[in-house]
Amino acid sequence: LVWCFDFSSPDGAGSLRGSESPSAGSSQSDAGGFKPFAVFAEQLLSMSLALTPESSLEDLVDFLDMCSCLRSLDLTAIDFDGDLAVRFFVNVYHCLLQHALLLLGPPSKNSVSHFLRCVCYEIGGDIFSLVELEHCVIRGKLSQPHSGRNLSVEPTKSSETFKRYALGNVDARINFILHNGLTSCHSEVPILKATIPLSRQMNDFSTAYVQNSIQVDGKRKTVTLPEVCKVYRDDFGDDSVGVLKYLLRFLEKGSWEAVSWLLAEQQQIKVRFHPAGEFLPSLNSREGGTEGA
Repeated sequence: LVWCFDFSSPDGAGSLRGSESPSAGSSQSDAGGFKPFAVFAEQLLSMSLALTPESSLEDLVDFLDMCSCLRSLDLTAIDFDGDLAVRFFVNVYHCLLQHALLLLGPPSKNSVSHFLRCVCYEIGGDIFSLVELEHCVIRGKLSQPHSGRNLSVEPTKSSETFKRYALGNVDARINFILHNGLTSCHSEVPILKATIPLSRQMNDFSTAYVQNSIQVDGKRKTVTLPEVCKVYRDDFGDDSVGVLKYLLRFLEKGSWEAVSWLLAEQQQIKVRFHPAGEFLPSLNSREGGTEGA
């Protein structure tokens, strides 16, 4: 008996049902459209983040059965330019990362590329690795990475075909949402909810991440930023000043005033970046935003 997600739930909320096969059921919902897919990914990520090495066999089997439903999804039913596609693929990416860390353990420095390129899920009959989900799908229409330790592992040329799945409704904030499994990243993985406006969730998570990561030294005219701002700096602005101006919207009053003062002085600001850190053994969850529009 395999537990699968009922994508035909009329309220778009979905439910678990018993099945003799890993079929995910209907790929369409009369009332919810693609929404059941996004709810499914949300629940799948929640299940993965609740797992630990001490989890029961029953919990593990339930999670693996849910994962098997991914192969039966109809990718042609997805609006890759819509909000729900962002929720779906970001949650699935984080689920795969957590799944890999629990199953294989954190990769060594010499095995990072192999880890990110070879850990995969079958989704709708296609095979997506962590790198392909991140760079070809989620970040497919954003800038190319600059050099930067573990953060700059890119897909091979053979993965370029996956850019046909590139999401159209993402912007620079996605850099503060995606967790790469490193200690330098935010401590908790965002669970993007289908019932909360995507932009609100991205703003909430971005504000928390940037505020907790930035360090300002007014006397030395130095600002220290997360490395993701270096690797994907073309998403934010033309130079370091452009990056700082973009980040202002996510800062609380004290930090906002400190950075604004440095920018107003029109003197050269030293911008440094936190090191990438090491891989975590597993991820923790964080749910942001509140219900409603």
